[in-house]
Amino acid sequence: MTGKTQAPTRDELVTNLLTNMVMIFASMFEQTFAGLATEMSKLTAGMSEVMGNAMVEGLSGSGEDREAVRKATAKSAAEMHPKISSGIKEMFSEIRKEISSKMPGDTPELRSYLVDPTLNKGIRIVADYDFGRPKLTERLSDEELASYLVLLKSGDQKVGKMFKELGEWQETLPRPPRGD
Repeated sequence: MTGKTQAPTRDELVTNLLTNMVMIFASMFEQTFAGLATEMSKLTAGMSEVMGNAMVEGLSGSGEDREAVRKATAKSAAEMHPKISSGIKEMFSEIRKEISSKMPGDTPELRSYLVDPTLNKGIRIVADYDFGRPKLTERLSDEELASYLVLLKSGDQKVGKMFKELGEWQETLPRPPRGD
């Protein structure tokens, strides 16, 4: 066995894209995420401050000063990460349950929907962008989904442009079958 994973099928790319988009859009309106985004912003701001201090200390301070700054940075991140991670997992778990309850099983209606060539455009839109993280056409972890949310909430223009294109594309899609 070579350990290589098989490339996802077109249907898997489409299914992942649609699922990830629903999860991201649904979570944008979750109060839980608003609180988590605030915590992540605080962590990021704190890390920037500590890194700035570390640079100053690195240029003028002793090795002990640099080590103290490094430890403070690591401690701050370690304290925030479990809290954020737990909240993200809980929020996305609820959204995943909701999506799963509404998704049809492997039905002729779903197979008919997935062959629609209009879906290819969404795959192409995602392929045109690189954010240094897995693509929306992949099965994303909670943390990876959250990283897209953070980019959106922070006003990142590039990710905003991609989601605008995806939103316009989504409006052209036929209505998907429902499993409820």
